[in-house]
Amino acid sequence: MKSSPIKRSLFALAPVAAGCAVLLVSTGSAYAQQSSALGTVTVTGIRKGIEDAISVKKNSDAIVESISAEDIGKLPDSTIAESLARLPGVTTQRTKAGAASTISIRGLGPDFNGYLLNGREQTSTGDSRSVDMSVYPSELIAGATVYKTTDAGLMTAGLAGTIDNKLIDPLAFPGRVLFANYQKTRNGVGLDGVPEGNTNRKSLTYIDQFADRTIGIALGMVRVDGTSNEVGTGGWGSATVNATLPNGTVVPNVTVPGPFGSGIEYRSQINTDKRDGLAAIIAYQPNKEFRSQLDLFYAKADNIQKKNIVQAGLGGPITNATIVNGVATKGTFQFSGGPNGLIDRIESIFDNDENKSIGWKNTLKMSGGWKASLDLNVNSATRVERNIEAYAGIPTADTLTFDNTSGSVKFTPGNPLAYTNPSIIKIRDQSGWSGINGVPQAGYSKGPTIEDK
Repeated sequence: MKSSPIKRSLFALAPVAAGCAVLLVSTGSAYAQQSSALGTVTVTGIRKGIEDAISVKKNSDAIVESISAEDIGKLPDSTIAESLARLPGVTTQRTKAGAASTISIRGLGPDFNGYLLNGREQTSTGDSRSVDMSVYPSELIAGATVYKTTDAGLMTAGLAGTIDNKLIDPLAFPGRVLFANYQKTRNGVGLDGVPEGNTNRKSLTYIDQFADRTIGIALGMVRVDGTSNEVGTGGWGSATVNATLPNGTVVPNVTVPGPFGSGIEYRSQINTDKRDGLAAIIAYQPNKEFRSQLDLFYAKADNIQKKNIVQAGLGGPITNATIVNGVATKGTFQFSGGPNGLIDRIESIFDNDENKSIGWKNTLKMSGGWKASLDLNVNSATRVERNIEAYAGIPTADTLTFDNTSGSVKFTPGNPLAYTNPSIIKIRDQSGWSGINGVPQAGYSKGPTIEDK
């Protein structure tokens, strides 16, 4: 069988190709006749914030996390510390009152971080390198970048990372901005006669541009005034005592009503938190090559805790006792007068923090990719904390009746009016509380004073 290769002529496809060419020419001509300017798609809102944060990460030579002004504005965060905690690898530590305070990066403590404001190192009101981030109101911060690796362009850096907070840039806004905000929140629900707390937050921001947008100013103010209340009970140790029944029978080794053991403590606490934040920024940029910016930041935080505590040791015998399964559920303790009686303990703790930062930065772009920069800044932080405690009691003997039959222990002193009568109750020494024989202690005052410049 003889086979020969099939020869295909190029001209077999020529009619199809020619038809396609004619169609393309016609289509192009039609598009040329109907061409019009394309519209502009503007991304705003939270998506714009995400775009900005992604852009910062993409354009940075270091490994960074970023949060934009849009994120801060849309999220219900009162301080930059709460906003930063939303970033990957960043966590926050909270105070006893629940406010976000210090920041940890990748599991390392706050002492291992570097803290910047507009690229400048910040002082601390604490007794270490860590900075209380709760003093930076979210309304005054335009964004923040967390550097997880080192960057030679930073003024200072931490082992774990560096946090750089940015103030508002007035020339970055398209026009005048005037923003006022008022928020009121409820703290707690109020229990056992203790009223609920509340927080009032007021802020005002003004941004404007002048002289053909070569000069810009930004002014911001934040004031926070909040209260909260606490009540609680506690005890210490464990004890068994002799208990006398109403019929006079003495029962040995009876357990003192739980959970108090060897002593009881009832306490109420009123917390007051007042904060003020101020920022002023003046920017001058006559052309693309030169820019000068002066910024001022001031923050003040006053925190006061007032504690009223009643304490008593329960190691004495119980009279008129009701005993269930070896536990006294009802009865009366006998207290001797003087330093071994019921203790009225009053404690006041106040913490006053103040931060000041002033910076003036000038930048000049030169030919050949060179850039000159002059940045002058001064900042300081001051903290005054005091803890004042005093003990009081009555000089006469008294009784304390308890009732735990309903599942919640209730205590009633035999002479309750004596503890509210200033002519009877006196500040006094508690036996052995000083820890030194022969040295009385009716209270104390302590607390640090810290200055960082």
